[in-house]
Amino acid sequence: MNNNAESTLNATNDGHPKHDGAGGDQALNTRVRDALLDAIQSGELTPGAKLVEVEWANRLGVSRAPVREAFRALEQAGLLEMYRNRGVFVRTVSEHEADELRAVRALLESHACRLLAERLDAGNAAELHRLVDAMSDALTLDDRERYAQLNRAFHDLIVASAGNRKLHGIYRDMIDQLHLSTRAGTDEAPVDAMRGVLAEHRALVTALASRDADAAAQIMHRHIVTQAHPAQSFN
Repeated sequence: MNNNAESTLNATNDGHPKHDGAGGDQALNTRVRDALLDAIQSGELTPGAKLVEVEWANRLGVSRAPVREAFRALEQAGLLEMYRNRGVFVRTVSEHEADELRAVRALLESHACRLLAERLDAGNAAELHRLVDAMSDALTLDDRERYAQLNRAFHDLIVASAGNRKLHGIYRDMIDQLHLSTRAGTDEAPVDAMRGVLAEHRALVTALASRDADAAAQIMHRHIVTQAHPAQSFN
């Protein structure tokens, strides 16, 4: 099991389920859900993988009930599929569905840029610059996994800082689903395309810092649409 998922659960439970009434049960359900989500996001659980309730209960040191609830929550989030008499599986997002998700993503992130251009502070600007610089370092070292992680953090920070929690929640669910796309990843992305992403990120930060909402929204929309090409899909 992914060490981060296991340590997250054990940090609170010391390896054993904690029962503090309804509130404690809900907290445990959330921790189990997060552990399963971490396994999906880390690639331990790949699209099409089967999840067995009793096996995950044993591995997480909990009863089957919170695992069952976590399965239901992740099904509602579009990450799992549950079939009667067959079991629970990690969803596979088709290229067609991924294209539809990216089209919605382009609209959401463009709107987030418009909101952020009006409220960007020095701290957020500095963090965006730091993430872009770190991406550049990762590219120099040919650390594609690190590059992809930083790229996701850059986009997530923009949406999270826009001041609309509902927008951020919808965005995160959509990104989790895109992670299950049949063409997700940076393993085959050309280096020139990855350099192009860095240039677009720098231009985007400049537009945000200048409070040019129209320019920031246009750059972001073009940026996401360009990444819809299989060779340039990083999220």
